[in-house]
Amino acid sequence: MKGLGISDLYKSQKDAVWLDKLNGGGIINHEVGGGKTLIMCVSAYEKKRLGLVNKPLIMALKANVHEIAQTFCTAYPKEEIKGTLDDRFAMASAGSPPKVERKEDSKGIKL
Repeated sequence: MKGLGISDLYKSQKDAVWLDKLNGGGIINHEVGGGKTLIMCVSAYEKKRLGLVNKPLIMALKANVHEIAQTFCTAYPKEEIKGTLDDRFAMASAGSPPKVERKEDSKGIKL
């Protein structure tokens, strides 16, 4: 967290991370400025660190996927992120599924 310039999470953020771990996932829905991005990043990392999941998945809108990736990389610089951070997975035509390369041995956070 020191990379982000914060010493600790707020109680509401800690509670959200705890509930996400307890429930095995969920939807993070707080007010604007409530720290949703940081909650998602911390929750994914903690679930992986504790062995609750092998490959955490963060689903995000195309408009904010880069912000989430940047926050995660700043908070956890040694962790690896895999995902759709470019247009490799764009649909070729309406109704056709995207071509996704699968690596079963990848260990990073999926975004």
